Amino acid sequence: WGPVPTAHDATDRKQQMYVNMIVSEWQMSFETKALGEPRLRAISNEMFQGAVGRLYWESARKVRLATSETRRARRFHQLLDEEYKKAPFVPTKPPSAGAAGRPRRWVWPLLAGLATALAAAVPTVRAMATRCRR
Repeated sequence: WGPVPTAHDATDRKQQMYVNMIVSEWQMSFETKALGEPRLRAISNEMFQGAVGRLYWESARKVRLATSETRRARRFHQLLDEEYKKAPFVPTKPPSAGAAGRPRRWVWPLLAGLATALAAAVPTVRAMATRCRR
């Protein structure tokens, strides 16, 4: 499966495993010549501009480079490493912010509770304001 984080965050672990799966598919396609070098450079550069892709390569890089068994596999990993070094890091959301940048599940009950407390407090504040005016 490749290196995956041992962090407690299941989302980070799933993201790293997914990226590993994608990179493995790219490698198979590259080795069978279904994926050309220019396209590999383009898609890997795009991946390395985000935090998830960069984190993956930072943890998998040494193992993947050291265990390439064929000349084509070595070339594949060399290309990825070159694109990793060239890609500008474009911060988006932190890897653990949840799918599609949505807040964690606990945020919605918190917001609902705050809205309820605010709705309950409005009549009290109005009554106090009315008394102060008299």
